[in-house]
Amino acid sequence: MLCTFADYGMSWDEPYAVVYGRNALAFFASLGAERRAAQGLVALRGAPFQLLVEGVAAFTPEHALLIRRLLTPLVGLLGVAGTYRLAGLLVLRPDDSERISRPIWRRPRRRFPRKGTTLPSSTDATLGTTSDTISDHNHPVGELAGRDAGLLAAAVLLLTPVYYGHMFINPADLPFAVAYVWGLFYGARFAQQWPRPSAGSIAGAGIAIGLGASMRIGGMLVLGYLLLLLLARVLASARSHGRAAGTRLLAVGVGPLCALLAIGYGALLAFWPAALLSPLAVPWASLLQAAAYPKHEPVLLAGSVFWSDDLPWFYQLGHLLVQLPEQWLLAAALGVPVVAAGLRAAARASDVARAAPAAMALLGAAVPLGCACVLRPVDYDGMRHVLFVVPPLACLAGAGLCFALQRLALRPAACALLVALLAGSSARTLATMIELHPYQYVYYNALAGGTPGARGRFELDYWVTSFGDAMGQLGAVLAREPRAPGAPPQRLLVCGHAAVAYMYLPPNVVLSRELERADFVLATTKWSCQDRYPGEVVAQVQRMGVPLAVVKRLRPPLVTATAALKPDSSP
Repeated sequence: MLCTFADYGMSWDEPYAVVYGRNALAFFASLGAERRAAQGLVALRGAPFQLLVEGVAAFTPEHALLIRRLLTPLVGLLGVAGTYRLAGLLVLRPDDSERISRPIWRRPRRRFPRKGTTLPSSTDATLGTTSDTISDHNHPVGELAGRDAGLLAAAVLLLTPVYYGHMFINPADLPFAVAYVWGLFYGARFAQQWPRPSAGSIAGAGIAIGLGASMRIGGMLVLGYLLLLLLARVLASARSHGRAAGTRLLAVGVGPLCALLAIGYGALLAFWPAALLSPLAVPWASLLQAAAYPKHEPVLLAGSVFWSDDLPWFYQLGHLLVQLPEQWLLAAALGVPVVAAGLRAAARASDVARAAPAAMALLGAAVPLGCACVLRPVDYDGMRHVLFVVPPLACLAGAGLCFALQRLALRPAACALLVALLAGSSARTLATMIELHPYQYVYYNALAGGTPGARGRFELDYWVTSFGDAMGQLGAVLAREPRAPGAPPQRLLVCGHAAVAYMYLPPNVVLSRELERADFVLATTKWSCQDRYPGEVVAQVQRMGVPLAVVKRLRPPLVTATAALKPDSSP
């Protein structure tokens, strides 16, 4: 990662993020006197990541672009760590695996004791946790399985091209995905330990939820999951031990919950200039804007064109199916019923604290996708707006793989076959990621025919990160073409996001908005933009035979090599 981070180009969202980060830095440096960061649509989001990047870049402005390239993947690795921690809570002990996988016709009719009785450890049907009040913390098999599930989930996430690719180029959705998975983890820990959670769980949950909500107001969903779990725990206590017990539980736990809300609200406002000026109105306006985002543009899906504000209900589900590697789709499909079975067992045992990690992982993946299907919000650019569900899906995939390996542990041949299949499919995914480098996020699986099959049917380099490579190739072409001293600069027309091209302009090249005066055109292949302009192709960025960016010469050079040499050859 340290050897390749400089290979990634700038995305079209980064120039706006840079400006917002600098304005936010000026806001805090002037103690609120400089208020450009509180103006415009971008002000409806907080700037914790932008402040971090611009604050570090201010010390070495000559290397600002490289610093941004490096800090983004480092934050992405925090998401991998959060996935490891959350998946480590989804532990199935061997007796649980045997119980869940037993055919339904072989299960006893009543597996759990009646209300008010103590659940014996031999029938303790639960997903393991790390809470000090739960016995699985000291269970050696549980610790080993938790570590295995966490490592498997982390490997799944790192070998998911869409997440890995966004780790280097996405200054908005990637940091939110990191905050989201840590919010799920600390939310699960808080629910496990409630009504007397540790100070670390209170602070961790509050900070993660608050920072996530400041970057995307939808991060408040994590708080909704947590409140739902706490309500279920109060109801379970009232049902098992009487209404007075439920009331006492709520009375004891309301203090830590208020502390979490206070820390979360403070984290929400801390790095959000506009919200600091209007603590209630701006978050509310952000919520209203998220519900009706003002964007109306064509969107490509499976070869058909839709409008961004009138998409089919399966837009995001369809992208998940074709952009996640096939083996991880199968692993997640196995993990969902496994984790759901453990959640159901814990719920029937009136043990809501043990069900918290499973509920957080399932809700964290299912609720946003369900909302996208039912509400059909404004959307575009593939699955980048639901990138945050990939870590909880990786947790479910890790739990599914851990369950399968546990079940096959006593069958060496079958276990070896499963390991070989996983190794082979992972090696194939890794080879594809290397071939696509540094554009891993344009990966599509076999359901879409791979990246070549997705050409013209799905959006590929919508971030136009290939513009930097294309500009480098154009610079090499121009360096081989001698120019007479004092010749006017070459003019470049951009079909795409000109702000990205501007960051990589070769020497003696300027941008032009007029086709008649342009010498070259730089075009993204989105919407076949390169086909709108006739001319000679002088530079092209492609992967797996699929062009991502094209540079065409619109008219022959004004000064040829022979003409440029004539003054030197005259007597």
